[in-house]
Amino acid sequence: MRRGVTPTRSAELFEGEQTTDGLGAARCAKVDRVAVACGLGEREKEVLTLLLEGCSASEVASAMVVANGTAKSHIRHVYKKLGVHSRDELFEKLGIEREEKSKQSV
Repeated sequence: MRRGVTPTRSAELFEGEQTTDGLGAARCAKVDRVAVACGLGEREKEVLTLLLEGCSASEVASAMVVANGTAKSHIRHVYKKLGVHSRDELFEKLGIEREEKSKQSV
């Protein structure tokens, strides 16, 4: 049974970030603090992690192995619990610089 993002998995997700000041660990800690403060469930915490990585709704669905509608529902729940209405607001509220994912050419 899938249980969402554990602290170990969360660290693995942020490990690939190219930072020199420990931003990956700081972002992981911020996700954990926000999840506790706002009452996010494990799946919502996983969604938040994926959103902060720059994943689209369909990429969130693929990563979580759920339907697009389910992923969008999770995203709406995260937004509602955090009191935001868009990704820009999400990044602003968390005080994180938004990095666009590099698009691969086809």
